[in-house]
Amino acid sequence: MQRPSSVSRCLRLLSRIELEQKHCVYQTVNNSRVKSSIEGLTLQVISSSTGNNHNSSEAWEDTAALRDGKVSMGETMVSVAVVSTVSSSSSSSSSSNSRSSSSRRSNCSSSSSDGGGGGGTLIIVVVVVVVVVVVVVVAVIVVVVVVVVVVHVVVVVVVVVVVVVVVVVVVVVVVAEAEAAVASKAVAAVVVVVGGGG
Repeated sequence: MQRPSSVSRCLRLLSRIELEQKHCVYQTVNNSRVKSSIEGLTLQVISSSTGNNHNSSEAWEDTAALRDGKVSMGETMVSVAVVSTVSSSSSSSSSSNSRSSSSRRSNCSSSSSDGGGGGGTLIIVVVVVVVVVVVVVVAVIVVVVVVVVVVHVVVVVVVVVVVVVVVVVVVVVVVAEAEAAVASKAVAAVVVVVGGGG
């Protein structure tokens, strides 16, 4: 088997390996992460570096070596880790299958924001929008309640002030009238006394 000379060539070779299900594929080449999907393939390229230190292209033919190994592709060194279990190599129990499936789903969902968009990003956006809407609605309700309470308090204060002013005016008028009446009576009495004495 010839050594792969590019990432696409490498992934085409990997796509021939029989795995349990099709899931997310993350490939990192020269620190550039790309998200793609290949039929019947589940792997995660976790790191890469330039160099030709490991000439182990034969590992692509061995599904067990693909579990956690490094393969040289020309001048690009790629470290790969297969997320799924290889169905052709061993028959795992249903519990291990469920664990690997949940692990694959968590890997796909947790890394979906690195590539061309995914369900994880959409869920985060929806949650943020819902939280913002709820906060805005609660803030509007609080403002309306405060305004209503303040308006009621202002109205009550104005009514009380008006009533107090009216009472004070009435009292002042009544007192003034009373004082005027008493003064007029006193003046009349003095005139009568003075007139009578003359």
